Amino acid sequence: MKNIYMVQPTTENVSTVNVPYAVGCLAAYAWSFEDICREYTLKETIILREQPAAVVSRMENPYLVGFSNYLWNFEYNKALAECIKAAYPDCIIVFGGPQISADGALLQKHAFIDILQHYEGEVSFCEMLRALATGEDLSTVNNLSFRSQGGIVTTAFSAPAQLDFPSPYQTGFMDEIMRNYSQLQFEPLIETNRGCPHKCAYCSWGGVKGKVRQFSLERVFADLEWCAAHKMEFLGVADANFGMFERDELIVDKIIELKKTTGYPKKFQVSYVPYSKASWARLFRITKKLSDNDLCKGVTLSFQSMSPTVQTNIGRNNINAENYKFQMKEYVAADIPTYSEFILGLPGETQESFQQGMEEILELGQ
Repeated sequence: MKNIYMVQPTTENVSTVNVPYAVGCLAAYAWSFEDICREYTLKETIILREQPAAVVSRMENPYLVGFSNYLWNFEYNKALAECIKAAYPDCIIVFGGPQISADGALLQKHAFIDILQHYEGEVSFCEMLRALATGEDLSTVNNLSFRSQGGIVTTAFSAPAQLDFPSPYQTGFMDEIMRNYSQLQFEPLIETNRGCPHKCAYCSWGGVKGKVRQFSLERVFADLEWCAAHKMEFLGVADANFGMFERDELIVDKIIELKKTTGYPKKFQVSYVPYSKASWARLFRITKKLSDNDLCKGVTLSFQSMSPTVQTNIGRNNINAENYKFQMKEYVAADIPTYSEFILGLPGETQESFQQGMEEILELGQ
């Protein structure tokens, strides 16, 4: 049996941490197959920023270590990976996650990284493990970059048409994590869909050329019930545009029902990206329900920049001013807090245009 370790460190070492959802999805899918279970043992998932030497000291002959990389853990992951490679030169180091670019450039910079995992990883991670077990050429596996005798190879991009993957909550992966880190409080993250129809240049979703696909409501509801049963106070949703689909209102109704019957979750937040602007009426109903049940702290009305030049450069269209004023008025009347997001230093932005944009958004009522 070959030992596999997974790494998804949280933002910092505190008493409340995010669940390692990304690596959990990979593990839940891969270890649902008998051939993977026969060949590999999932030894440990590292979720804290421990001293790299301390992590390496408790590893047992690691065959492969998979890292999920984000802005907040990328430097730590590189330090840990280099330490692992020094202690175990034959260990295969795999880097994936939003921080990884779409090409193999990172392999040229860091000799201790062996394989890059691009985009969505469930299928390609599993197929990579199979190829490594049988000695098959990795070029047959999509969404990878790796070194070969001819240089760096980047394979074709693919995204699954259907999201029929097992949940890391339902398979017991998160329960084991919680047992191993019983001293911590966990904040769960769920997906109800995956993908984004927009192509904003500053966003990692913008590079994924795939349509929005939905997880089944059965899976979504089961994950919500798991979170409530485990008394998770805060619930985050990782969708790019929550509120895009009519069924999103049913999901909110389920969250409210669970809070009333179990007391959990106590707070709900759409993570990372603002609510979809696809349907104002539906979005207002959703936020009103959440606000009435003390589940949300406000709604995002994002702009990123008010400059038309910048908007063209980043591939984004804003809410028009009159629509924004209307929405602000309705939210104020319903006593629902709002906030707006700007990104400092986008291409084409100047100090003057940034200041003008801030003044404009305040004049519109924010």
